[in-house]
Amino acid sequence: MKARLGIFLLMIAVSGSALNAQTGDGPDIAGMFRAAQDVHEKGEYEKAIELYKKVLEEAPGLPEAEYQIGSAYLSLKKPHEAEDAFRSAVNSRPDWSLPLTALGDLLVRKYKSASAGGSDAQAIEAEAEELLNRAIKLDADNIPAWVALADLRVTSGASAETTRPLLAKLRELSDGKANIPASLWVIRSMIERSLNDAAAAKESLKRALSIAPNDRGALILLGESELRSGDVNAAGEILRRVEADAASDPALVLFKARVLSAQGKPEEAVKTLAAVKTSEAQKLLDSLRLASSEDAPDLERRLKDDPKNAAILGRLCVINRISAPEKALEYCRRASEADPENIAHAIGYSGALIQAKQYPQAVVLAKKLVEFAPDNATIRTNLALAYFELKAYAPAREQYQWLVDHKQGLPVAYYFVAITQDHLGDYRNAVANYQLFLRNADPAKHKLQIDQVTLRLPAVEKLAREKK
Repeated sequence: MKARLGIFLLMIAVSGSALNAQTGDGPDIAGMFRAAQDVHEKGEYEKAIELYKKVLEEAPGLPEAEYQIGSAYLSLKKPHEAEDAFRSAVNSRPDWSLPLTALGDLLVRKYKSASAGGSDAQAIEAEAEELLNRAIKLDADNIPAWVALADLRVTSGASAETTRPLLAKLRELSDGKANIPASLWVIRSMIERSLNDAAAAKESLKRALSIAPNDRGALILLGESELRSGDVNAAGEILRRVEADAASDPALVLFKARVLSAQGKPEEAVKTLAAVKTSEAQKLLDSLRLASSEDAPDLERRLKDDPKNAAILGRLCVINRISAPEKALEYCRRASEADPENIAHAIGYSGALIQAKQYPQAVVLAKKLVEFAPDNATIRTNLALAYFELKAYAPAREQYQWLVDHKQGLPVAYYFVAITQDHLGDYRNAVANYQLFLRNADPAKHKLQIDQVTLRLPAVEKLAREKK
């Protein structure tokens, strides 16, 4: 809210004694307030607070000055001082929706960083909801209040029955309307996602980013979406864009931990979560511990008590893939059913199908996944391998070439491109890719493949010359 709004309200709402002082020999309170706002708008927040406090010395309890002090403290990232100022404004003028909304929104942020399940968190949630409902009662189309209330409901894990009417109101406030803030589209996307309307959620997120390309909340949502689709690289790029303020934003800390986990760094992810004590952070910590567990019997015991736990099912899918591929298949299938939006389980399922030598089924699943996430290198690798095992060398070559073109899985991708070309009689290109593999291969890591290529290459070179 721009500071200039306060000057109009001051002229019509200032207390009688202060107004009389302006028309007599007393201080010009309106002029003092205007001077404070000028400084405020220039970003000199500490100076603005000093000037607003001087206004309050002349006009104690002036809600406009108290509200602006709270806004300035927020800009200085001093939420405790801001909360005190907003409370003073609410006490001075209980029927003014602006400080009610500001205080309610601040308490929502406080609730999101509160300890999981504690009585303090419950009290903060209750007060935030009460304040925001009061603000909405005073102004039924108060967008910031609706956004904050929706954020509170999403954070508290409200039921679909509670969030559906809230989503209807957000759509009423935004559909076909101009100058809608990005924050409304962000929270709308979150609710649509929670109601399993992925297409609508994606469209709302696009609208948010078209309005505010650097909006942190929208970018985090986009990053979470990339993680669900299995594109860890894209999620990592988004994290780099928003990471500067990670320490002060619980949502960003959670996102960073999820990215680290997806990158195979569970220990770093756990350390990142140390400072966040929310229920969502605790849930993620439990998942991270599961993600590193190698104790299959223990996981299976825990699964009996929670048979639809996607994290346990997903981990059992991974650790059984080599030793018991048929068993892994069943766990992967159940993990996908338990958490259908998380493509990682479906990717694991396609990998388990390959381990179980069910190559035709693996091709069918991987092709569907490629349609959903065409830039996912793991899916492409699974599809290429399934084709290769079926001796379908032409489509296998296409997938391996995609990996080479996108610099994924090198240098092994060169090796498999060369083998498929060799099988297809494309000897000249096979020679080129065998040589690329040899130039980039690790002598220790790829010793077996290097030996195979070294033996095969002279014959392929001869065939290339003869064919030419």
